[in-house]
Order: sequence, then C-alpha cells, then structure tokens
Amino acid sequence: MNERIKNFLTKNIEGIYNIETIRNYREIFQFYTLLYDFAYSEIKQYIIDTISYNMDEEEDIDQILTTWIRNNYLNGDMPLPGDGIILYKMYDDPHPIEPGTKGIVLDYTYVNIFNEEHIDVAWENGRKLKLIVGLDDYKKI
Repeated sequence: MNERIKNFLTKNIEGIYNIETIRNYREIFQFYTLLYDFAYSEIKQYIIDTISYNMDEEEDIDQILTTWIRNNYLNGDMPLPGDGIILYKMYDDPHPIEPGTKGIVLDYTYVNIFNEEHIDVAWENGRKLKLIVGLDDYKKI
C-alpha cells in the first residue's frame, strides 16, 4: 500500500470512527480490549471495503489500526502491547513491583467481574504482576 493511500485511510478513519461519531459505543474507548476488537472487526472491514485489498497489505492495515487505537484509547497516551513502561506506584498488592521498575507491555486483560482492565507486563526483574488500569501509576516510555 503506498503512503498516500495509507495517509488517506488514517485520516479518513479518524474522522469517521471517534468518540463523537460512535456515541452508541462510547464505552469501548475506555477499554483496550473492546477498542481492539472494534478496530479489527468494524474498521478493518471498512478498510477492506474501501480499497482493493490483497494479503500483502495486512501489515499496513495493522499499522493503521494500531495508530487509530493508540490515538483513541483513553487519553491517547496509554501504552500498547510492545511499548515500554515505567512503574511509579502499585497500590493494590501486598508485594508490589518496586517503583522505577521498567517493563514491556505484553497484552491487556479485561476482568468482567470487576469491570476493569489489567495490563500484562514483562517486568525487567522477571516478575509477572499485572497493572490495574486507572489504579496503578505508570507511564509509557
């Protein structure tokens, strides 16, 4: 896919699919897992319907969708899988990860019973403790 088409699709998608235009699905913008599912079902289908799609463009489509998710998930500054993070404070654990520890985001897990999302992290110290979105303090690096 050439850069011109990629840029067009990225801008077009931002205008069509955003928190103001998708009022019936406003809650998806609060949870990575819901936003990801929406992007890879609804928006991916829109892209496929808009361009003459071939399998060689799958990586380009993934980049467009990742950009859209990054721009729209909560405040637009949330870490996505593959991003580095640094922990400032973990609040709800008797044996928290030490402040200042760095890690790589692996994935997100939606915990339905608590209506919250956890971030799966590969911590540099080898621990496997998850972060709670909206509770723990961390930053994308």
